[in-house]
Amino acid sequence: IALADPNGDRELRWTGRELLEFALTEVGDLDRALRMNDQQIEFSRADPGIGLAMVGISTSSSFWHRGTILKDLGRFDEAIDAFRRCEEIARRFNESEIPSWNDFFRSSLFDRMGDVQAALSAGRRAVDIAEKIGSVLSRVSGHGSYVIAHGLAGDWEASRKSLELALEISREHRVAFFLSADHLAGLAEAYLGLGDAPRARELAQEAIQTAAEMEMPVAEVHARLARARILIGLDGVAAQAEVASTLDRAAALVRSTGAVSYEPQILVERARLAELSGDSAGRTDLIREAHRLFTAMGATGRAERLARELS
Repeated sequence: IALADPNGDRELRWTGRELLEFALTEVGDLDRALRMNDQQIEFSRADPGIGLAMVGISTSSSFWHRGTILKDLGRFDEAIDAFRRCEEIARRFNESEIPSWNDFFRSSLFDRMGDVQAALSAGRRAVDIAEKIGSVLSRVSGHGSYVIAHGLAGDWEASRKSLELALEISREHRVAFFLSADHLAGLAEAYLGLGDAPRARELAQEAIQTAAEMEMPVAEVHARLARARILIGLDGVAAQAEVASTLDRAAALVRSTGAVSYEPQILVERARLAELSGDSAGRTDLIREAHRLFTAMGATGRAERLARELS
């Protein structure tokens, strides 16, 4: 950016911001990443195809980046609109790979919202596009997105198969390592659902270590949530102190990054812990607050599930 801005070339200026914004997102500097994305979008208004000559992608990529940031920030309606704009621009310029990435991150958004069918649909499209074009990068993300949907639906065997394939492709071709921590966390939960406790514990810890080593705090929130769920599911109240510590760390990461879309999920796990320890009033208060947050974000599916628990 420092080199491009004095040059004045709009394509160079857009490209520099595209790269920095993606890195900022991965290291959890979400507010700064969104401001950088705002600048990208401004460059794109006059020429949506601004990046095609230099890097082979149009500004459609700026919009799926935007959707990803807004998803973590809990601004779901805006994220949906950003993913829609990505799809429109990619179609305009006949881009083959961007739609797979767009559907991958859109599936992740629908997971946060608790919309099983929408997540499955987006994940299926991501896989279909990736397998059709043969891109290993898109195959990693595509199968990873499909597993998100399967996990939300409780189909743990399908979830396991898709995630293990995504990790295998990633490691074999040395691509998309920035997705590894999320994939490992999802795989840990799949093994919990399948009843393999030792493997679930091992993978959850590996997910946390991977996210920490790669300095990806938002991914670490997901990994710590997976670990808390596994400890609650396997050890119950005996793991109360460990679960509380794990959730405290997740909450601290949410505060430092602004990834508030995870906040109600943390509250739900605190409620599960309160229930195990016999604190029914505390459990109800936590569920009510999680329900309020899910509703405010537009996470209708998750809010409805909690409403049924409260009734």
